[in-house]
Amino acid sequence: LLTSRWIHILRLPALSLAQSLHLIPRRNELEQWVLSRQCVRSGFQGRPEKDADTCYSFWFGATAKILGCHVYIDKPSDVCWILSAQSPMGGIAKIPGDTPDILHSYLSYVALAMHLEDKDEQLEKLPALAPVSASLNVSRATLSWIQANVWTHRGSNDDVMPFLS
Repeated sequence: LLTSRWIHILRLPALSLAQSLHLIPRRNELEQWVLSRQCVRSGFQGRPEKDADTCYSFWFGATAKILGCHVYIDKPSDVCWILSAQSPMGGIAKIPGDTPDILHSYLSYVALAMHLEDKDEQLEKLPALAPVSASLNVSRATLSWIQANVWTHRGSNDDVMPFLS
């Protein structure tokens, strides 16, 4: 069952891009599982027996954003968890005390940006971060450029893939 849930998570961006989220079997169970991966007053863990890891704040945060259940994440706790892994020299580590790396830094900043989009009053002190597309893991500005310069409808200049906005 765990493997099948991860398969759904990996398929979600493609299903979102194809406007086919309705094809997800037992979607409510998947949403509950995604939200259950957040540790109490902390970040997210990949498996119950594992510790929280900052990159899972992105993986489960983006999944929750795509599924429409991101509002139920304890964002202040996740933000505190992510920032506790921040290095005074720059970057964010997998866990507090580890050496920061580019993967965990990038995914953590994207997770923070997704949290800020929900306009939680407790997060107002965070610096502004560019809004992101959870489905493509790019900024909305980049998505707009892609829509304007790469994706086109045949014979139409209408909004391209407005569901990704």
